Amino acid sequence: MRALYTVLSGQLLSALGSAVSACALNWWIYQSSGSVSRYALAFFFTALPGLLLAPVAGVLVDRYPRRNVMFAGALLSALVGVAMLALLAAGQLSAAWIYAGMGVQSCSLALHLPAFQALARQLTPPERLGRSAGLLQLAEACSQTLAPGVAGLLTSTVGLPGTLTLAVAGNGLALLTLAMLKAPPAVVAGTAASGFWQECGFAFRYLRGRAALLRLLAYAAGMNFVLGMVLVLSTPLLLSFTSARQMGLVLSFGSTGLLCSSLLVSAGLIRVDGIAGLKPFSLMASLCVGLAALLPSPWWFAGFGFCFFFSIGMINATTMRFWLAQIPAEVQGRVFSARRLVSLSMLPLAYLAAGPLGHLFQGALLPGTALAASLGPVFGVGPGRGLALLLTLCGGALLLFSTVCLRHPDLAKAGAPAAFPVHST
Repeated sequence: MRALYTVLSGQLLSALGSAVSACALNWWIYQSSGSVSRYALAFFFTALPGLLLAPVAGVLVDRYPRRNVMFAGALLSALVGVAMLALLAAGQLSAAWIYAGMGVQSCSLALHLPAFQALARQLTPPERLGRSAGLLQLAEACSQTLAPGVAGLLTSTVGLPGTLTLAVAGNGLALLTLAMLKAPPAVVAGTAASGFWQECGFAFRYLRGRAALLRLLAYAAGMNFVLGMVLVLSTPLLLSFTSARQMGLVLSFGSTGLLCSSLLVSAGLIRVDGIAGLKPFSLMASLCVGLAALLPSPWWFAGFGFCFFFSIGMINATTMRFWLAQIPAEVQGRVFSARRLVSLSMLPLAYLAAGPLGHLFQGALLPGTALAASLGPVFGVGPGRGLALLLTLCGGALLLFSTVCLRHPDLAKAGAPAAFPVHST
């Protein structure tokens, strides 16, 4: 797996750099406008374009060398960082330019991540799939949840220009590691014989008759909706009772839970073999979301944040190991892109919902409001406590959804990691 470790070292820097720059720019929008809705809209543009491109990206990953597709994605992300730096230096940076840049960066991730997952499967022996799943989760941890904490620390120390510069440097190092990698043998995908647009829909036809995979996709989509709400609402909630610098420390500590779980799985210290392992970690995630916001204490929030992200890491590694084992190599680009499209489809909806819901709940527990007398003794009264109530409701919804979804017999019967055949679709 030496080649995989070489690629991973660069991709960790690329994923972290891209996500850190996105977080820093999104925070710039919130701090300059004070609007939760505009801040949530930045998350929306970070997610939606890449999801729309996912079917096309999957065909490209299966048709062309996966190393080359990853190189194109990392290069595109680096160019976005350079453009944002130039606009900032010229004094022309605005929310509109950030939305556009995040849209382009979203498209680069749509190319990069499925290609990385498929290439990792090529470079991994069958007996090491569990560790490979942990390594892939480690990379995704950097791009989704480790980044907010790192961005908070960097922007409070080196500022936005320094943060963007470091992000561009990370993408540059990723390009260097890809250029040094000896290309693995090509996978014969068989896509060239079919029409391009017909192949874009192949993965959905492939998944249609496989109930366990569809059920797992539905479960992942629900989890990601709550994750999206948590990522958006955590910033204004924390800023209601702590400083921006301390918020960065809290988010950084909380997100290390994801890093810890990923490292433990990739080192083989925790095995992720069965779908049954999803149940306890789903319960853990739900309880952490529900309890984290009860007290306006940074370290109370950080402790539950750590446990929440640890459980998310275990859930993601378990599902990724299942997908790596089940999907044949020649169709992984298309199927992994479809998986990304469906499982992350709830993120844009969560980002859009977080704005108006945050605005609605933001004043729900201010002194003199109707809910202050009844719920005030539990959540407290004052700025941000309405957002705490909203997060607790998200935890309850997650508990109900995951319990219903994981009890379904189609998912309960999902067992041995034998790949589904490509035919009969």
